[in-house]
Amino acid sequence: LKSGQSVEGKLIEKTDKYIKIDFQGVILTYFLGEVESIDSETVTIPKGNDIPTITYEEMSKSAEKESQESLKINPQSAKSYIERGIAFRMNGNQQEAINYFTKAIEIDPDNAEAYHNRGLSYAGSEMNRSDLALADFSKAIEKNPGEGDYHFLRSNLYFEQQEYDKAWEDVNIVKRLGLKYYAKSFPEFLQELK
Repeated sequence: LKSGQSVEGKLIEKTDKYIKIDFQGVILTYFLGEVESIDSETVTIPKGNDIPTITYEEMSKSAEKESQESLKINPQSAKSYIERGIAFRMNGNQQEAINYFTKAIEIDPDNAEAYHNRGLSYAGSEMNRSDLALADFSKAIEKNPGEGDYHFLRSNLYFEQQEYDKAWEDVNIVKRLGLKYYAKSFPEFLQELK
């Protein structure tokens, strides 16, 4: 980034305005004005204190194995289906991820995390189903209105659809609630929205 900070993850979308990166199942959005360069599609993540690294592919295989084991142990657990869906999303299989998030919603229709993750798969995939992503982010907000990150994601979609008043409504809520995962992207998004 132009700030001197480095962000490593799988590049899942690049437009003339922003890029989206999948980092450990979390989608990060950066506006091109803040990006210095894009070097590769491989992520390296420190393991422990000795700083060896693993590739994105190794990390996603590990997540897939762990989620499969969790699902065997807890076949009626929405959390297990969410973990499995995240593993598929990390591997780039958005449709299969959506299937698992949908199953989690069937098990627990009040699970905001399941709607949130399914929305990420809709928004961050080649399907480009922003209409379904918007519906899922709205449902996640309905289930957990105090989660600023859900409002931030929905404001991004409103921005892409040029529904700026709605984007501002969510931005004002984000300012009040704060962000857990997207705090670094917020100032640039706010500037672009202005």
